[in-house]
Amino acid sequence: MTNSNQPKVQGSGTQDTSSLHLMSLVPDSSFTATYHLLDMSPELHDALIDLVGDARMAHNISNRALDDQLLQYLDQPVRVKPVSRFRNDRIPGWLTANAPIDLPRLCAILTNWVASVCPKSKFGDADYSRVVNLITPNELARHTRSESIALFDEDRRPAGNLTFTGFSLSMSDRIDGKTCHLSCGQDLNFERILSSDGSPCELLSQILWHDGFAYAICLKLSTQTVPPRQEARLNVKASIRRFAQGTWTFGKGLEPYLQSDVNALVRWPGSRWCRVPYGYDPKGKSIDWNRASARNLKDFAGVELPDVIDYLQHMNDWTQPGRELQILSPQAVAATWQTSHKVKAGLTINDRAELFEFVASCLEGIATPSPDPVCERFMNLIKLPDEKKLKTDDGRAAWVLANRHRLAAATGSQRIELEFIGTQADSHELDAARREVIAFLGPEGEVDGVSIGMTTRTPDQLLTMLPSSSIADVRERMNMVLKTLGTVHGGIPTACIVILPNYSLAHKTSSFDPKQALRMGLALSGRLSQFLVPSVSGKARREDDEPVVHGGKSSRGNKADEQADTFGYRVTGAVRDLMRQLGFIYQFKDAPALKSSAPLYGIHLTALQKTQNWGKEALIATRVNYKSGRTDALLPQVSMDWIPYWKAQLELARMTSPMNASAPSRADGFMLKRLIDRLRYEAPQDALLLVHSYGLIRTKPWWPGISDGGLAKGALRYGPTCTPDKRKVPIPDHVFNCDGTQLNILRIRLGEGGEVPDYYTDLASKNTGDGARAPKRSQKQGIFKADGYLLALAPRPGDPQYLNAMCGSSVVRPNVLAHAKSLSEYVLLTSDDEDLALECVRRAEASRGNMVQLLKSDMKVNLPAPLHLAEKMEEYLWGR
Repeated sequence: MTNSNQPKVQGSGTQDTSSLHLMSLVPDSSFTATYHLLDMSPELHDALIDLVGDARMAHNISNRALDDQLLQYLDQPVRVKPVSRFRNDRIPGWLTANAPIDLPRLCAILTNWVASVCPKSKFGDADYSRVVNLITPNELARHTRSESIALFDEDRRPAGNLTFTGFSLSMSDRIDGKTCHLSCGQDLNFERILSSDGSPCELLSQILWHDGFAYAICLKLSTQTVPPRQEARLNVKASIRRFAQGTWTFGKGLEPYLQSDVNALVRWPGSRWCRVPYGYDPKGKSIDWNRASARNLKDFAGVELPDVIDYLQHMNDWTQPGRELQILSPQAVAATWQTSHKVKAGLTINDRAELFEFVASCLEGIATPSPDPVCERFMNLIKLPDEKKLKTDDGRAAWVLANRHRLAAATGSQRIELEFIGTQADSHELDAARREVIAFLGPEGEVDGVSIGMTTRTPDQLLTMLPSSSIADVRERMNMVLKTLGTVHGGIPTACIVILPNYSLAHKTSSFDPKQALRMGLALSGRLSQFLVPSVSGKARREDDEPVVHGGKSSRGNKADEQADTFGYRVTGAVRDLMRQLGFIYQFKDAPALKSSAPLYGIHLTALQKTQNWGKEALIATRVNYKSGRTDALLPQVSMDWIPYWKAQLELARMTSPMNASAPSRADGFMLKRLIDRLRYEAPQDALLLVHSYGLIRTKPWWPGISDGGLAKGALRYGPTCTPDKRKVPIPDHVFNCDGTQLNILRIRLGEGGEVPDYYTDLASKNTGDGARAPKRSQKQGIFKADGYLLALAPRPGDPQYLNAMCGSSVVRPNVLAHAKSLSEYVLLTSDDEDLALECVRRAEASRGNMVQLLKSDMKVNLPAPLHLAEKMEEYLWGR
């Protein structure tokens, strides 16, 4: 527990006795809801199999496109079940909705989907006609029903998968149409957006305007669970949704191109906002609306969408209120080509508090606010070396020499080679990168037993754009790198700073960015690489153009929340990130509680962008020893031996490269279990393994024991419970023997994923704010105890956006950037000892602030160091 004599925490402000309030609600366990279900009849099931069945598919009917349309254009859909491959099966509750099913609209969606997937040879034949005759409103009405369903058991655990979307939708329906009266005087009228698979429970305020730019306040409701008993919670996320303005002007001779689809919001008289995607169609080589969406809107609503290019070139016209057809595009997706938005991202803590209290009042009697967690310990920021205070030559020389030895310890080598690669026109930038390395590590040559070589190379031909994105052209560039630079021999750690032009992909051109081909080619030659684009304009900025800005005002933008794009700042960041690739970590301060001699482990599972012939996942383990400075990694698909972190990145590139002739082993849950067994037996005293419970790793083929559902079973289990191909053959999992190991296992979940709630604080006891900056909220940070798990909130940095978040309203000052630190959730899986859990969380959080690429002492990376290092290795995965 904290004590009253604890000194003020650096960077956090003065803390008072106020509480941290979670933006989360506890549902009434007796809550039931009436759902509307449509059963798929055996006749329709068989007819679909005859018409569009594909025996190669796990469920026989390839219906992802249909699912998307049903979830997007029906009112309050909850679930669409997969269609099995077995005939004569009735599928009860194939479609479940929170509102009566609009059968004419459903028939239009089904008819359009059938027409889009029907083989040309069968279009209009007997099989086609049989399906069409079975999806009329009268025929479907025979198979609809309503059912009252309990969503929770007596312990507030979800009664089934229906609970997660169903409860959120039911609660959003109770907020729909209601008005939130903010204390600043602004009324927000919330309206539920027509659902989509990605965000089923969003409510949007009326469109607000600031200086000609459109935005709205968004509420997102999601039903989640908390460890260790898998109790349900309703999380509330409040945010600003900004919409793009301006005109998209296409460059001369360039084809229009979008890197990713945009989910536009479309509304017509009498309708809700509806999401309609548009994006680049590689077959038609043009930007267009999603064809199924456009066809459905025309059939059931009579809405004719404009030509996409015309919309993009006249976006302001379609945004204005009062139009019969209004179209808005999210700013975040269009930011690569859109001008800077005058509305900044983020809501203040005041806005969060008032919006959450509004939601809680709407749900009174159904859900109550979650109990406040109790602060168990304040967290001091890790005191990184403050380079500005190294004023004496002796002090700076000692720091540089310590860095040099720390790098040698991290790499396991007394010799390191650094290369600076660019064109002959980049001499200034190459020299600047060299000077930055010298400022951090000291001069070239041998100093105190550690030798550092520095070489400048100017192979202009390597840095030109690729003629195409074909594998042949990529391989040719990779081979060119190997031929031009040669292969590094002798196992010497070698890393490069590469100066690149600004390869803009805002439009599709006949040339392509060579960055990945260069990185893979350099890795195959034995070199790590960090790219440096001198400025966002593509024209290199000189150091004397503008002073380096580390937060504060830029002389160009004159905005406190916008950093100047200075070359000096960018080159420092590039060099420090290259040090991270080499495994450099700062030493923990001498604090017994941090147990710097005990290693921290991390396990990371990542999905490849493209399935290889040996699998579609890569499994990575990392190990950090702060006392020795050694950083290692283990790639079980290659070997069960630890190798230096820098070398593991090169191995990962070789493993996934298209030029690799030998296939690695396939990663699966059994390999993960063997890896955990390896760590369980080798772990020394106080060793700590960190696992990020997000994505694939907690699923049945991998490690379902770390999910909330797995933890609710009691003792920690590990190992997969189904085969990688998801056959329904059960596999017994194994209980982890906590008594037979010194390894502690700590699970983490981040606030950004939506599973961990946001928060707000009380009004400050000394509320000195005035005008637009009033009222002020109290500062909170530390490790907080909840019921069975811990929450961590990092101290607030001193940057303006964090100060802005603590006062006033973003609705009053929408031009001011506001950002607040998010919560991280921790659960100790191997012990019920609360003191041990607190100690493990403290170590994990401390490692977040001890990274070399952090240029300010009040910064932290998102994940603890072992997981951060493992995640960053993904840069060396082949992505094509």
